Amino acid sequence: MGKQGAYPAKLQALRKAKGIDAQVINAGVPFDTSAGMLKRIDSDVPSGTDIVILQPGANDRRFLGTKEQRAANIATIERRLQNRSIKVIVYDEEIPLRYYTFDFIHLTGEGHAMIAATLLPRIMATINRRP
Repeated sequence: MGKQGAYPAKLQALRKAKGIDAQVINAGVPFDTSAGMLKRIDSDVPSGTDIVILQPGANDRRFLGTKEQRAANIATIERRLQNRSIKVIVYDEEIPLRYYTFDFIHLTGEGHAMIAATLLPRIMATINRRP
């Protein structure tokens, strides 16, 4: 599918169609867990970032992490970003199986489009709340 087919690129196109020219950067790492995200959050989110979409995914469950540790990691990531005055949108919904490829790990193009369409109103609302 490549980067252009992933939801960050689709989201950037949707935002541009709304007249918002903002850069969307995908800092996702394959097989990463919430613990890995927590370790690299400060280095992966540069100064001047306005909004972060945090999608912790399901790797914690795949690699035997606990629900409690995952929740604690997500809360810590949110707090660290908010302490830097960065707005955080957490996308942690259950994604219907029809949006996955045959391996039930990777999303189809339709799945990426669904996530982008779901995130757009949340981003627009966050932008409208900015001072």
